[in-house]
Amino acid sequence: MVLKRVMLHLMLLLLFVVLTGCNMPVKPRMKDAPQLAPGKGVLVACIEMPYLLRSNHLPTSLQVVNLSGSAISGEFVTLDSAVTLIAIPLSAGTYQLRSLNIGGWYSRLSPMNFNIAAGKINYVGDLMMVMQAASGGTDYIVHTKIYDYRQYTLPKITTQYPALSSNYPIAVNIINR
Repeated sequence: MVLKRVMLHLMLLLLFVVLTGCNMPVKPRMKDAPQLAPGKGVLVACIEMPYLLRSNHLPTSLQVVNLSGSAISGEFVTLDSAVTLIAIPLSAGTYQLRSLNIGGWYSRLSPMNFNIAAGKINYVGDLMMVMQAASGGTDYIVHTKIYDYRQYTLPKITTQYPALSSNYPIAVNIINR
């Protein structure tokens, strides 16, 4: 019952975000340039997290881990608004959204893998992440839904990065669960 209520709230918030066109600025992780470095692609996603609507929210970040190669490496992407549109240059390979860090507390996410193709703008989807307190109140569970709303998200990227967008194709690599 609680999960159904959470999912209903999630759907209503997502509908609001879609209708407003994800009007948040793109996270400025890269400059608009007509060329990518060799072997690089661009990760593009829209991340919606209602928790970040709270004025007193804790610093929040999402861990992106590179699963390719002999050593697993990763980075944290700061989420500072309820809707964060990200564009991040990454080396080609297989990646995973591994965990969510909220104020120093980590919550491991269900496996969410995606591929980054070199020389492409890689749209991996719109993610809706809703937190729910776990029993005992000392931990939380993150419910994540993945949507393909490229018709709303990709125009924001082409507006923010016109030189890049005119030189590289868009690949749709929706996150696998």
